[in-house]
Amino acid sequence: MKGFNKDVLLLKLEKYLPFIISIFFGIYIFLGKYNPNSINNFKDILSSVINLGAIFIGFLATMISILIALTGKRVIKRIQNNNATELFNSYLFIPIIVGFILVLLSITIIPISNYNNNTSRNFFVLWSFMLVYFLTTSIRIIIILQRIFKEIIKEYEDKISNQQIKVIKPDITKAFGNINNDKK
Repeated sequence: MKGFNKDVLLLKLEKYLPFIISIFFGIYIFLGKYNPNSINNFKDILSSVINLGAIFIGFLATMISILIALTGKRVIKRIQNNNATELFNSYLFIPIIVGFILVLLSITIIPISNYNNNTSRNFFVLWSFMLVYFLTTSIRIIIILQRIFKEIIKEYEDKISNQQIKVIKPDITKAFGNINNDKK
């Protein structure tokens, strides 16, 4: 019998928990017979989800460019050395892809949300699943990015504390000459 590996379990949990939570939420919505008409101001919620999704997709795209600039940092090298680059990339790109799908679903649901039929309800169940999946994967990548930036700040602080800081004292006589000698 193999020994219990806590790290493998945590990695699997980290990887699959957003999907599992989303599945359970989608099943809850489906079994609860919810539909878009059962939510007050649903079109306003859809508009807000579209805005939130677009903003967060832009945020993640910006984070990609910042991370590219940080490729020489110790924490990024650790990610590469542990063969976690593919996993990290998937964690970064999944919320972007799911966010696009969520925005498109939200746009699609707006005209059909007034109808009380199976098509409207099925879109609503799918939309609910995608919304929760987007939120949970976004939270996951925010936590990971926060850890990365914390490590980068620590690396920078270590670098600063190891350097000799040279204090520069201005010498006015070099800039203006000897003012007292000029008056004589």
